[in-house]
Amino acid sequence: MIVCKTAFLCIHDIAKGKINHIVDQHKSGLTSARPSKRGKHDTRPNRVSKETPEFVRDHICSYLAEASHYSRQYNPNRLYLLAKKLPVSLAMY
Repeated sequence: MIVCKTAFLCIHDIAKGKINHIVDQHKSGLTSARPSKRGKHDTRPNRVSKETPEFVRDHICSYLAEASHYSRQYNPNRLYLLAKKLPVSLAMY
């Protein structure tokens, strides 16, 4: 079936480069478009180790927290840190 390329691009809101890429793959003998390989590499310089989130979560949970007086009945699982018990002073800022 022959279809006008411009009409096809407008109807499906596809960029011309994407169609050209698929046509090139088809001409090279592929029966369907290759899936994208973006994000599949293993060289991740900023990757966080699996232990770090657990360490941070445990550190945050080590502070004393309490339920809010105003939203206890609506958010029974939400806790707020006690400002008086945090090891931070305004002198630090």
